[in-house]
Order: sequence, then C-alpha cells, then structure tokens
Amino acid sequence: MLTTGFVMYDPDATMASLRREGQGVLADPPVAPEDTTLTRYRIAAMYEDAIDVIDRDPHTARVFLHGTLWQTLIHFFRVQPPFIPRTKGLLSTLRDIDPELHGRVTDALTAHDTMTAAESIGRVLDVVIGARGFFEWETDEEHLLPPGEGSSNDR
Repeated sequence: MLTTGFVMYDPDATMASLRREGQGVLADPPVAPEDTTLTRYRIAAMYEDAIDVIDRDPHTARVFLHGTLWQTLIHFFRVQPPFIPRTKGLLSTLRDIDPELHGRVTDALTAHDTMTAAESIGRVLDVVIGARGFFEWETDEEHLLPPGEGSSNDR
C-alpha cells in the first residue's frame, strides 16, 4: 500500500522516502536462507503429521493438509519477487504466474476424499519445497554464553 498507494499530503517528503524504500523491498525482498529452510521444514512436518493420522482421523488430517497448503502458498510467494498478493487474490495471482502449480492447488482443493487431497498437496510440495516429510538440513554453529554470563538461558 505504501509503494503503490496515492499520497495526499507529504509536506516534508517523508512519504516519498518511504515509498522509495518500499519499492526497493518489493523489488528484492529480504528472505534469509535459514528462515526459508525452517519454513520448508515446518511445512513438510505438517504434511507428514497429516499423513500420520489420515487413516484414523481424516478430519484432523484435512485440517493439517489445508494448513500445509496455505503455508506452502505463502512460502511460494515469499521467496519469489515481487510480492505476496492480497489473500483474496492469492489463487488468481498464482493462476497468472504459474498455471501448472495453480492446477495442482485446485486439484487439492476440489478433491472429494482426504487421500486424493493429500496426494495432490504432495505434488504441490514437490514443486514448491522439494519435500513431503522429514528432510535433513544443516544450520550454522550456534555459540551460547555459559550460565551466569548474561545468557537468557539463566532465567
């Protein structure tokens, strides 16, 4: 809204400066690689949880599957510029920029049974995050302060 809206009053050019900054962020959104990996892992774990309960509790599985699909779509738009569309325009924007992925998403949304929905969502995950469940990942070494040296672990 800041970058594409209409400014009615800006006597000290503050909004002009903010608009330029916002346009830069839209052109090259900051996404830390470790944040991307963690998001992918959470999505894959939620999908795996759905598969774990699908036979004994299909309603819970559906909740997990729909959560997985939603988080996958947000992740898809977050890692590729220029922006995450408004919620009500998410699917139409996806249709415009990636019709094949849009088709996979709509297959999942229109599936009549939970197993078919799970398989359709799995195909979406294959494209967007490259995994359907647990996957190995590495993080940088974390250096913690010993107890008593001001670490938050002392509380």
